[in-house]
Order: sequence, then structure tokens, then C-alpha cells
Amino acid sequence: MPSTLRSALVSALLLAPLATSCSSTPEEEVNRVDWLIRHGSYAEAVDVAAERYEANPADPAREKAHLRASVAYLLDQARSATLRGEDELALEFLEEARELAPDNVVVENWVDKVSGQLAEDWLDRALDLEGQGELNASLEAFERSLEYRPENELAQLGAARILVIKNYREGLGEDYYNEGVRRLRDAFLHQARQSFDYAGKYLTTKERAKGRAEIVKRQLAEERAAMARQFEREGLFDAARNEYRLVLMLDEENESGIEGLERTTVEAEASQLLGEADMLVRRGRLDEAREAAKEGAEITEQQVVAFESMLIDIVEREHREIYDKAYDLETDFLYEEAVEVYGELLEKAEYFEDAIARKETLEGYIELAADLYAKAEAAESDEEKLDLLRQIDVFWPEYRDVQALLRELESDE
Repeated sequence: MPSTLRSALVSALLLAPLATSCSSTPEEEVNRVDWLIRHGSYAEAVDVAAERYEANPADPAREKAHLRASVAYLLDQARSATLRGEDELALEFLEEARELAPDNVVVENWVDKVSGQLAEDWLDRALDLEGQGELNASLEAFERSLEYRPENELAQLGAARILVIKNYREGLGEDYYNEGVRRLRDAFLHQARQSFDYAGKYLTTKERAKGRAEIVKRQLAEERAAMARQFEREGLFDAARNEYRLVLMLDEENESGIEGLERTTVEAEASQLLGEADMLVRRGRLDEAREAAKEGAEITEQQVVAFESMLIDIVEREHREIYDKAYDLETDFLYEEAVEVYGELLEKAEYFEDAIARKETLEGYIELAADLYAKAEAAESDEEKLDLLRQIDVFWPEYRDVQALLRELESDE
């Protein structure tokens, strides 16, 4: 480890005074831990400090030595991770160190440094993705940048710009797009901020100029919230969610934005499930469509009627498929099979078009054909038998061996 970093670590980590008056903990034990820290043997320092602390947890000197060793070890792990380019892992180590030593200046400086680097990296990635037209990925990257630097206005503006473009591409029109971009520019761009800063030179304090900039953002946040509510009323939940996200970028404490984002996130998910169900219905995958519709119906509050209608449509489509199957069987003179399928349909739906009438008609044909065929078998003359078979041929030409018997009898005429 470079000596400058080691010195920084040691100076910040050895916060607690060495225990010289504690009879239960010899001074050399604590000095041993600190010596290991100074020489970069962090893992060994943790082991030694832990062993001695476990032997006497009530000794504050041993507890502090254990804390110093643990924080030193975590800082070293964070440093190694940054050298490998693993800044997110480094931040995890640093957050652990912060929990152990919340007032440690070195830890805070490292958290700030690594967080800043991650924010810049994600911002650069977001801009590159935006240039490639990858709007969803770009928005995610801008938001990741804001996780590390919530106050970064370039990331805020970038995310806001993507949200406006996404809504524009969803068909909200050029007027929406142009107005959205103009107002965002008013709230975010450096020229506006610089004009406020310039004005601040002629005011008592620059806080007044800064306050004006914040007022612009809050006013714009309220305007975007109003637009979001309008989109909600129109059932454009994705667009509404995007607007509420804009609201919170402009004013993170805006209650309408907080509540609206939570509400429209659920409704947008439900809307997606509704669209998925509709697609599955069109593809004939009714069981999957029903599951998607049920899932959406369980979470929605504003699209209840739409989901009820979708579930009814699915049932009707299912009934239609059964009816069509029965009708096809009927057309192919498979009357027994058709009657069975019509019966299946009527078990699910008490009424569906003319299914009842068709089932009863076919049942009548089946009974009549059996009766006529039995009479034909018992006929005393070929003429009588031929007449009976021809009656069957009128309504059920494929009944049993009617066609073969008719050919035989007609050839003898």
C-alpha cells in the first residue's frame, strides 16, 4: 500500500486513545493490533483484535481496537476493489465501514469519492446509450447515476429529457414534446442557473437567486403533476408514470409525485398485463390469457372494468372455440361427437347462440336414424328397405353403412 494512503488510514482509524489504565487489557495487546494496522496487515489485525475482544467483550479498549482493525480492513478491501475497477463492490465495503464508524472522516471521503466516480461513469454510459437511441437503457443509466449523486443536474436533465422523449414516441404529439423540452430547459439548463447566479451578485445573498431557481422547478413540478393526472384520466398510465417521475426529479418531496408514481406504477403494470392478455387471446392461448388478466385484476384500482371485460371476452372466446369445434363435427356428420361437445359447451354456458337447438336437433337425428335403420333391417322387401335408407341419407348420409347398402340396393333396381 502507498505510504500516503497508509498514513491516511492510520491517522483516521486510530481514533480511540490507547488503553493504558485498564487493568484487564495490557497495553501491549492494543499496541499489537495498531502495529499490524500501521504495517498493512489488516486481516491479521482483525483476527488478533477479534480473538482478544471475544476473550473480554467488556473491555472498551479491546472493543475499540477491534473496531479500528475492522474499519481498516474494509477500507483496504475497498481500495483494492477500486484498483480493479470494481467501484460498486468498493462502495459496499465502504458502506460497511460507515456503519461501524459513522463519524470517520476518511471513510466519508472515500464514500464520497467512489460515489462520485460511479455517478460519472453511469452518466457517461447514459449519454452514450442516448446517442445510440437506446432510451430505456439510457434512462436506467441516468437513474443509476442519480442514485449516487441525487443532486447532479446533468443526470436529472438527462433523465427528464428521456422521459419526455418516451412519452412523445408513445404518440403524445409534437406540442407536448416541444413544450416539455422548453420547460425543462427553463428549469435545468446552465444558462438559466447562470442568470440566477448573475442576478445574485446584485442581491443581498446568492440564496435569493438560488431560491428563484428552486421555485421554477417546483412550479414546473406542479405543472407536470397536472399533466400526469390528465394522462391518468385518459388511461395513459405509462405516460402518467413518466410524468410523475419528472415531478420527483424536479421536486423530490412533492406529495402528488410520490403518491402518483406509486399509483401509476401499479396501474402501468396492470395495463401491461391487460395488453399481454389481449395478445394471448388473439393467439388462442386462452389459459395463459386468463392468468394474465387475473393477475392484473388483483392489483388494479383504475382498470377494474377493463379487466372484467377482458375476462368476459376470454370466456366468450373459449365458448366460441368449443362451439366451432362442435359445429365442425356436425358438418362432418359426426353427430354423436358433436352432441358431446355441444353438451360440454352448455355445461360451461347455459346459453350460447343456437347450441341448445343444434344439440337437440342432432339428438333427434341420432334417435331417428337408429329407428329407421332398425326398421330397414326388419323390412320385408328391398323397396321398403331402400325407402327407409334413403330417409336416413337425407339428414345423415354417413350413418353406419347406409351408403354401401344404398349402392347395393340401387344397383338391383
